Amino acid sequence: MSKQLGKNSRFLWGGWASNQSCSSNFFILTGGLISLWYPNTLMPSLPVNISAIINIIIPIIFLLLEYQKIKLGVLSTNYYIRSFLLSLGIAPALLNAPTMTGAMCQFFAVLTYLRAAINGEDGNPPKKR
Repeated sequence: MSKQLGKNSRFLWGGWASNQSCSSNFFILTGGLISLWYPNTLMPSLPVNISAIINIIIPIIFLLLEYQKIKLGVLSTNYYIRSFLLSLGIAPALLNAPTMTGAMCQFFAVLTYLRAAINGEDGNPPKKR
């Protein structure tokens, strides 16, 4: 467990990581939409940029995961699992230039979720005193 800094001054990393994840997934989603019209340099023989479609679908799934009203059990409360799932979305985002900024932001969201998990936080709402 993390050390208490003061009576009410404990910083919760989970909320910060959730905001970072939502922002990075929005960046990746926007970059994926831009990538549909971006020249396909990875596989020029394909008429459709498959990596752009992947970079549209994955952030939508992650944004739904970050939406706090959906109760998915361990997927929505365990920060180790969340950081692992978000790290899987980094590799496809590095394939297109318009989504690389979102991938870097997602990397730091993964690190922040790991920090929250190491501090013993989970996705459950805080208990009333």
